[in-house]
Amino acid sequence: MHSFIDGFTPAFAPLDPNIAPSAFQSYCNGCEAASNAVSDAEATYTTVTGERSSAADALKARAGQVQDYVEANVAWKKFHQSIIDASRAVRGISTPARKAPAPPAGSPPPPVKPARSGARSQQGFADIAKHFAKLLKAVGKITGYSAAVGSGLQITELTAQETAYNALSSAVLDAEATLDETQTTRTNFFDGEGGLKEKMKSIKKAVSGQYGRGSDQAASVNGIAL
Repeated sequence: MHSFIDGFTPAFAPLDPNIAPSAFQSYCNGCEAASNAVSDAEATYTTVTGERSSAADALKARAGQVQDYVEANVAWKKFHQSIIDASRAVRGISTPARKAPAPPAGSPPPPVKPARSGARSQQGFADIAKHFAKLLKAVGKITGYSAAVGSGLQITELTAQETAYNALSSAVLDAEATLDETQTTRTNFFDGEGGLKEKMKSIKKAVSGQYGRGSDQAASVNGIAL
């Protein structure tokens, strides 16, 4: 549309300076910048969410490793169950319910629960962090707990992995907020009050008013979809 109105003869001269060729071109540049900002924000969000997903998988794997490491030491037997429970929680594994006692002979069978539809929902990333913190706390209570340097099982190493995961979770929240903000800005540029669509409608009216509805100038801009 700008290329048309900028090349009209005589020159396009609307009463509203905001839809004059130079002002309209400047606004279009702003629309393009807003769209590019959304693309950049989407790329950042995709990157950090992918990194967080990988980090979450690593935490789950580490939780299982900690469980096996502790369970392998008979001297830590009294701590086994607390570590097992915390490790299962990190990995999203529900603790099996206790088996109900058999009903008395001759009693009616218990009602059959309908099958749950749909796949099991993914465990929340925040829950993973919460349960991993509980696992660390449980490990810290083990008398004489030790692990080889570089094994990833030392408390300092586990804490560092937890810290890195939490940092990624914060980065995801920041990226999400930035994406929302850029999308809102882009929407306002195009659809908001005084936005691109409104300006284009005004230009079409102004062109018809200056050159006439049946003019070539009006035909050129009226064919542009909003």
